Amino acid sequence: MSREEDLLKQQLNVILMNTYDNYQEYNSFNLKIIAKEYKSKHGVYFQNNRRIEINNLSRTPGANLLTAIHELTHHVEAMDIGETAHKKTFYDRYYQLLCTALKLGYIDEQDIQDDSKDSKDLMNIEKYFGLSFLNNYREEKIRNAVLVKNAYKFRKLLSRRDFTFLGGSQNWGRVFETEDQANKEIAILNSFEQSINTELVTPSHMFFNQNYYVAVDGAYDFRETLKNNGFIWGGYGFKKCWVKKVPSTEYRETMDFLKDLRLVGKKVVPSGLK
Repeated sequence: MSREEDLLKQQLNVILMNTYDNYQEYNSFNLKIIAKEYKSKHGVYFQNNRRIEINNLSRTPGANLLTAIHELTHHVEAMDIGETAHKKTFYDRYYQLLCTALKLGYIDEQDIQDDSKDSKDLMNIEKYFGLSFLNNYREEKIRNAVLVKNAYKFRKLLSRRDFTFLGGSQNWGRVFETEDQANKEIAILNSFEQSINTELVTPSHMFFNQNYYVAVDGAYDFRETLKNNGFIWGGYGFKKCWVKKVPSTEYRETMDFLKDLRLVGKKVVPSGLK
């Protein structure tokens, strides 16, 4: 597993530990974060392999964490009764895990609303349990992760401070137990290097907000517009096209921008990252 996948699995295991006394019966799963975009398939669970896959990183990090919890629910149900489907028994378990994630501050109501834009989970939760339970939980997510961007020259310092390199975003990150600990770490890093670019984020931001690359072939008449909007001719090893590196959460916005220009873009992967 990548470091992002390992950190995500740790967070899902914490959710299990805080939901079930017998959580050890459910932690045999493995998972994969796949930087591919599909129209409707946000994730999938392969029961025979105990494998969770998460797609569509253009969705918000919180919505993707809910996808991970959804697929984890399939795993829990499969371990309990030998099969899993979107029935009442599934949503009984999903509701338990959802409430735990809310209690821990991993997600908030806005994440649930974001997820509902292209998922039926909220509709089914409302059908079986209502929505008044949302009033019982904190309004804001816990931000206990520190992300360091453009940090190549600080890599030795970050390694000494137990940060890990995140290949999906080319950043460095570390998750702490509390927001206070994360803020103290930012202060320590700034005491070493005032120019260091730190950001306090949710762990799910570290897992899911990865780099995408969008390529546009030709488009000679639009060269100035593309250049002014961050596209590079022949960038990132691609020949005879314009390429822009964007956070995965800005992918749809970038594709809409190209559509407004009546240009066709496509998601590509640099050869060094395949």
